[in-house]
Amino acid sequence: MFHTILVPLDGSAFGEHALPLACGIAQRAGAKLLLTHVHLPVMALTSEVAAYTVTLDLEQRDNQRQHLLELAKRLMDEVAITVESALLEAPVAPALHDYALEQAVDLIVMTTHGRGPLSRVWLGSVADRLVRTVPTPILLIRPHDGEPVPDAVPAIKHILIPLDGSELAEHILQPALLLGGLTEAHYTLLQVIEPQSPSDEQTTTGDGIFTEQFQKSHTVARSYLDSIGKRLSNDGFHVTIAVVAGQPAPAILEYAQANAADLIAMETHGRGGFMRLMLGSVADKVARGASTIVLLQRPHSEMKGS
Repeated sequence: MFHTILVPLDGSAFGEHALPLACGIAQRAGAKLLLTHVHLPVMALTSEVAAYTVTLDLEQRDNQRQHLLELAKRLMDEVAITVESALLEAPVAPALHDYALEQAVDLIVMTTHGRGPLSRVWLGSVADRLVRTVPTPILLIRPHDGEPVPDAVPAIKHILIPLDGSELAEHILQPALLLGGLTEAHYTLLQVIEPQSPSDEQTTTGDGIFTEQFQKSHTVARSYLDSIGKRLSNDGFHVTIAVVAGQPAPAILEYAQANAADLIAMETHGRGGFMRLMLGSVADKVARGASTIVLLQRPHSEMKGS
C-alpha cells in the first residue's frame, strides 16, 4: 500500500500539475503527501565574476520555504489529507534521491516538464536520473496550460501494462495493481512482437497470414499473457490481454491511444537487464511520447546490482 507520496516541485505552475493526481491517490490510500523543493544557490553577476549573494539567497530560501508551507496548508484544507513540506539543498537529483530513501517514500509523482517552456523536458534530467537510481515507482504526468486544480483528479480506469516475457518486466505488476485498486481500474496486459515480414504488421490479433516463426512467437506470447491474466483474474482483477505486431515503443503508444488507456505502467528494464540503460530504451521512448500518465519503476533486483 502507498503510505508516503513524494511530489518534487520547482516553483513553477507546470510542476504543480502533479498535485491533483498525487492528492487523489493520497486521499484514496490514506497516505501522507510530502512536498519538496530543492533550493539552488543564488548567483549574482558582477562586472568580473559571478559572486554568491548571501542576502538574496537567504531571501529566496525563505520565499521557497514559505510557498511550500502555504501550499501544504491549502491542500490540507481543500483535500483533507496530511501534507508535509521540506526545502532541500542542491544538487537536485541526489537531494531528492536521498530524501525519498530517508522518508521511506512509496511513490513519487512528478511532471515531465518543469520551469521554462514546454520544450524543456525533465526526462533526461531530474526525472530520468531518479528513475535510474531510486527503487520507488515514479508516476509521470504531462502538465497542461492553466493553473492546476487540486481536486480535479485525472481518471485512472484503464491501465495498460506492457510485458516482454521476462520476470524483471513483471515487477511493475505490484504498484500498477495497487494504483488500479484505488480506482477499480481494469487492466490490459500487452506484449509486442517485432514483425518478421511485412505481412506480420497487418494484424494485431492473431488472424491473417504470418510467417511460421512469427506465429510461434505469437502463440507463446498469448500463452504467457494468459497465464498471468488468469492468475490476476482469480485474485479479483478485471484483466484482458493483447498481442500486437510492431516496434515496441510505437506499438505501445498506438495501442494506448486507440484503446483509451489512462495510464501505462512498465519497468525500466526488461529482457535486456541492467546493462540496458533506460535512456533510449522502450520505457524512455514511451514516457517521452505518451499523452497519458506513465508509471515507471526500476526492478529492485537491478538496484542491488547497480
